[in-house]
Amino acid sequence: ATAVVEELQPFLPVNGATLAKGLAAFRWPARLHELSHRGTRFLIDGAHNPAGMRTL
Repeated sequence: ATAVVEELQPFLPVNGATLAKGLAAFRWPARLHELSHRGTRFLIDGAHNPAGMRTL
């Protein structure tokens, strides 16, 4: 993400503090989502294509 922002600086200026704040607040549902149930920890991950599903 940071490399993309660096490349886009001429067109979309974003400072480091703004980038850090955005990355800290970013949430991607079902992407390595941690759940706990009755003392057991679960990590849930989702795939967006068949190759990703096979890998998971």
